Amino acid sequence: MRVSNARLKDAGQGLVGVFVGGSNGIGETTAREFARQTLSPRIYIIGRNEERAAGVAAELRSLNPSSFVHHIVGDLTLLKNVDEICAKILTKENKVNVLCLSAGFLSTQGRDETSEGLDKKLAIHYYSRWRFVMNLLHPLQVAAGNGEFAKVLSILSAGKEGGLILNDLGLREENNYTLRRVRAHAATMNSLTVEHLAAKYPNIAFLHAFPGWVHTNVFQGLGFFLGTLMNLAFIVLRPWVTPIRESGERNLFAATSEVYTAGNVKNSSSALGSDDCGASGGYLLDWDSKPTGNRALLKQYRKEGVDEVVWKHTIETFERISLSHTLLLPNPLLTQDVNQRPPHHWHIRLRLYNTQEFTTQQSDSSEELQTAITSAKSLHEATDAVCKTLVRKLAKAMMMESENVDPDRPADAYSVDSLVAVEIRTRVYKEVKSDVSVFNILQRAVEVVIIKNCAELAAFVTGIKERERALDHAVG
Repeated sequence: MRVSNARLKDAGQGLVGVFVGGSNGIGETTAREFARQTLSPRIYIIGRNEERAAGVAAELRSLNPSSFVHHIVGDLTLLKNVDEICAKILTKENKVNVLCLSAGFLSTQGRDETSEGLDKKLAIHYYSRWRFVMNLLHPLQVAAGNGEFAKVLSILSAGKEGGLILNDLGLREENNYTLRRVRAHAATMNSLTVEHLAAKYPNIAFLHAFPGWVHTNVFQGLGFFLGTLMNLAFIVLRPWVTPIRESGERNLFAATSEVYTAGNVKNSSSALGSDDCGASGGYLLDWDSKPTGNRALLKQYRKEGVDEVVWKHTIETFERISLSHTLLLPNPLLTQDVNQRPPHHWHIRLRLYNTQEFTTQQSDSSEELQTAITSAKSLHEATDAVCKTLVRKLAKAMMMESENVDPDRPADAYSVDSLVAVEIRTRVYKEVKSDVSVFNILQRAVEVVIIKNCAELAAFVTGIKERERALDHAVG
């Protein structure tokens, strides 16, 4: 393990590591080992406490003066915050080698919903983790395309999988919610998602690990009495406790070793994947780096296609929450009286992967769009007109025939990467005052992403048209 970690310097300079939960405990010690063993690394410490995260970042810079270390803070139980954090990372990086996910907390409290309608424990132990993965998927693929390792490590409770309530994966029903079930759902959904994404993205390795008994400050959330009791228990159980530095070393080994290869990389040293079918790119690891997992349960779920059910639920949850944020920011055009709104305020500018730009400003193309909208008889027709016009422009910018651009396909199907998605997000907000996530831009249909964010402007134009008709009728 330590020999493998020491060889990281042979990987060259500039490895990029993102450590979600890196301001404390297991995430912090893993980030520290990454800084210790790499040359001129670029490290992102993601946590919820500014002072703590800044302190860890300063320590890592001192440990490795050649490193670039940046800290970002936010409440990671909210997917909106995850999107904002990822957007900041994507403005600085075009690749990610290691995405380490260890943020979490312990609590004996029952279901505690976030403003997005998720239980906080499930949010931070499952949903926000895989939101990070999807937002940073492209830079992970860039690293893999460069011939470098690209790995996602979710540190939680591999081997502790339990049965799922398939019609209530988010445990929204009061009768379904118990702390034991929350733990089982988080563990099982992490393990199934590791397998599912490893098959879908074979150039990236996905791992779910159980860290073992490591003494950190995670027990603070249990309150004074239980927290003190657990701290005393760790003193008694010291012979079985994994030292925190060793935990960091083992996690670094999992996240960088050639033993845990992506599915499309085969070598004689590759470990057995979680599906017991060779080096599949998906791995479930115990505290000692050995394979683990509730094999019988996972085999049954694999046979029944439960991984697809879990991922479908995950994407639907992401989309539901993203739509709730799509028009969260007030649009000044829509808060003004119709008489005061400026006419013809279509102005959306996107830069595509091939760096060609197109605009719908005061030009022939803008007039074409305005004509299409103002001739529409309903909001549906107006949004359909916008969709068709923008698809034509997307096709022109990508040097494709418009009939070959399917608005039902996600943007990343047309080589729109996450860096460009950040620019699209910025421009949509700047011009339309609507906030759309990087995840939505890359993973959802072009039609949904663009039109959902422009629908209210279409309504605005339609509203003007209807008012003009009413005025014409009154004059007539």
